[in-house]
Amino acid sequence: MDDKELELRKEVQRQKIREIRQNAQLKSLESQLKTEKEANKHFEELERTLKEIQQVVDSWDRKYENTPKDGISLRKSL
Repeated sequence: MDDKELELRKEVQRQKIREIRQNAQLKSLESQLKTEKEANKHFEELERTLKEIQQVVDSWDRKYENTPKDGISLRKSL
């Protein structure tokens, strides 16, 4: 085997190693993206739940904003 053939084989091996490295990086990035997408789904769900809770609290505030803060004024009016 002469030097040119040896160098060609080495370059082929280097190229294979680069491809393997790139594939590993792609798989890692895909995994990270999947994890981030799942986390985003959970955050969006939490956000929706918090908005719903806030709506309930706001409706309670509107409903009871004219309610006396102490029970005494209620008793006096009776």
